[in-house]
Formats: sequence, C-alpha cells, structure tokens
Amino acid sequence: MPGLMPIPVPGLIIRLTSYLFSSTVKKFYPREKLAEMIKVEFSKEPSAIKINCFELPDISAWLVFTNTSPFHVTLFELEAELYMPDRVANLVKICNLELAPSVEERLFIQTDLTEKQVEYIEKHKSIQDPFLNINAMLNCRLSSFDINDREIPATNIEFISC
Repeated sequence: MPGLMPIPVPGLIIRLTSYLFSSTVKKFYPREKLAEMIKVEFSKEPSAIKINCFELPDISAWLVFTNTSPFHVTLFELEAELYMPDRVANLVKICNLELAPSVEERLFIQTDLTEKQVEYIEKHKSIQDPFLNINAMLNCRLSSFDINDREIPATNIEFISC
C-alpha cells in the first residue's frame, strides 16, 4: 500500500522511557558505588613515581585507571598530592580521559619542584610509608561523581640526584 507511512513513536514517550530506565539504573549505581568502581593504581613500568632533584627538579608519575563499571566514564580533573609524611607536591591534571568498561588507561602527571620542596625530599626520602592522595572529578551517562581522598601507597619511588 503505497500511501501508508509508518506511525512515528512520539519523542515524549522515548524521553519518558529513557528517564524511567535511567532512574532505575541510578538506584543500583549511586555515585559512591560508581566511584568505588574506578580503580586507581601506579603503573608497574616505568617507575611509579620519579623524583628528579637535578637542575630542573620535577616529580612525575604514571597512574593506571581501570573502569570496572558497565558505563563509559570520563575523567575530567585529577589532583594528586604526594605525602612523605607531609604534603610534598601537588600534581593537577585537567583532561578528558575516556575510560571504557573493563579497560585500563594510563595517565602521566607531572609538576615542577621548588628548592624548598627538593630540600624537604632530600631530608625525608627514607620515609617508610609515602603515599599519593587522589581526588578526581568524573562523569558517566548516569551522573557526575568524585573520587575523594583515596590513598595509594607509593612503594616504588625512583630518586634522581636526591
């Protein structure tokens, strides 16, 4: 029958169905659970943290993010603070790192060090339990969420000329 056209599904019904499904899924995946499903650790290769105290002192680290949630997640901002035992350096990275479900993504962070920071590191480089404190802003299709004050032990620090 050439004159018949398919009946379009009203946009309101599609939006309403999507909203209802999304709210149901949000009950199973609250923000706190989504944050727990993002694993953050140091990369095994190269060194987890590299502290260079030579002419142009800096600190750098490779982090690995693993998304164990069923959703695509975007990392917008990361703040990492190195403690040895007090806060030594603040590493901030603003990015749009896409984290697909069940995939590991590496992220490089770096910052310059002042003379005072280098002096402090030289005095305290034998500290037993240094750690990186992580704060991050993330987003997925369900909601925005944060990782707050997650501590990662920094056992593999490479010191260069310190």
